[in-house]
Amino acid sequence: MDPANQLTTPPQLARLIMQVLEAEGVNPNQLLHGTGLQPDSLRQAEDNLSIKQLLTVIHRALDLSSEPGLGLRVGARENISTWGMLGYALMSSATEREAIYLGCQFQNASSSVLSFSLAEEADRLRVELDSPVALGAALPFCVEEMIMGIKTVTPLIIGHPIRLLGVSCAYTEPAYSQLYAQHFDCPVSYNQPVNAYWTALPSDRPLEHADPASAAVCLRLVEQIAARHAQEAHVVHEVRQIMLRSPTRLADMEAVAADLGMSSRTLRRRLGELDTSFREIVDDVRKDLALDYLRNTALSIDQIAGFLGYTETTNFRRAFKRWTGRPPSDVRGSGSR
Repeated sequence: MDPANQLTTPPQLARLIMQVLEAEGVNPNQLLHGTGLQPDSLRQAEDNLSIKQLLTVIHRALDLSSEPGLGLRVGARENISTWGMLGYALMSSATEREAIYLGCQFQNASSSVLSFSLAEEADRLRVELDSPVALGAALPFCVEEMIMGIKTVTPLIIGHPIRLLGVSCAYTEPAYSQLYAQHFDCPVSYNQPVNAYWTALPSDRPLEHADPASAAVCLRLVEQIAARHAQEAHVVHEVRQIMLRSPTRLADMEAVAADLGMSSRTLRRRLGELDTSFREIVDDVRKDLALDYLRNTALSIDQIAGFLGYTETTNFRRAFKRWTGRPPSDVRGSGSR
């Protein structure tokens, strides 16, 4: 994992999901069950959520929503405020090109699960989407929300609509794919190696709301937010990397702490300050390894359970069902994300 990947995320996206589900008649308490969040506190929240909390909200929203294309509907509701301080920094940028590349540079200051990278290809811009964690059934939602959110909010920043030239999805075509055609209005391909979209190259045209003084203030705040995320992600990244050195025998907390040059008590405190724990990281690593083994190897489920430190395969099956909502055999049989 890139150390810049988010461990935590601002609360705007979770708050917007709650608003969209409320409009469908879903009780917010039902949506937030199991997340550790309360509706009133989320409505007023300024503190970040963990990525795990946001993904739990997304999975529950997908289960509770009665309408297809939830990610598209959430993205269509976004605005400058949804993007937090980063949105205001982009709006006050000097040019369209500066705004777009600034958004990429400080993307971890926005509320999202996905990250993205930019590449200029002849006469168009390629935007590739990725995630630092396994998304499972939330992947289509996350892709829909990010592309639709960018399509909705970017015109408020640059002063004109953006036209999508193509969309690539690394998942099977959803039953509601006609909504992709309706909202994206461009060719869409499925079962591709990556999630990506293409637009025209950004111009150097000055933006209507360009303001050097406001841009400087907003940028300082965005830099502080991004630096905090990078620091948080670095600790967890280091723990994960140490554990993944021996994926068939995961290191325990004492061994990881010693490798980091600290006591296990200090490591426990550092992780607690980031609203996570060694046990949660172990669970995430086990989940990612389990998905990788199931999709890309011929190892039996008993062998995978043993590699991940489970003495009983039934305990592994129970944990996998808790992580993904599906038994291991379903993932191996479908090969899906």
